[in-house]
Amino acid sequence: FGASLKTQIQSSKSASKVACQYFKIKKIYKNNSRISSSLLFGLTLTSVENIRRTLTLNYNYQIYPFEKLSVSTQHCKLLKVAQQVLNTVEKEKKNFHSNDYINIKQIRLEIGEEQFDINFGKFDKKSEEERKKAIVKSLNCGQITREAYRLLARIEYNIPREGAISEIRQKINLEMKKNFTITCKYIIANYI
Repeated sequence: FGASLKTQIQSSKSASKVACQYFKIKKIYKNNSRISSSLLFGLTLTSVENIRRTLTLNYNYQIYPFEKLSVSTQHCKLLKVAQQVLNTVEKEKKNFHSNDYINIKQIRLEIGEEQFDINFGKFDKKSEEERKKAIVKSLNCGQITREAYRLLARIEYNIPREGAISEIRQKINLEMKKNFTITCKYIIANYI
């Protein structure tokens, strides 16, 4: 086979290391830079190239704690979890009877000490408005103070905040003023 084919090089580290050692022995490559083994051995596959294009060199794959993430990143992660759960439910629908109506309404997650509710379906403003009106009515009937409601809203996160309830209360008061006019007459008696 000839004298040029008698060289044998081994390396347990990488194919690039073997290629560089080969070039050093044969004195083909003059400078000290490394040679890519995939280029040397013709491994320029399209799948390898696609992965190289999508990955950046300085990307950090470290997973950070949830509380250290920004609010928008937390929101994105929660939406991804919700989408994965929805996809799983959609895949598993085939395991149920065709007459069964399977619909996912809500997911409740607890990450650390925080709870998150993810609701599925369309948001109905009309039903939310009716819910807030019912809360205002119960506040008025139960004579619950504004401060007590604020404390309750801090404890129970799915109760609307005091600002939203105040807006509904003002709307109700305006409607009442339009429909019912209340006048008070003061009679001042002149005493002699």
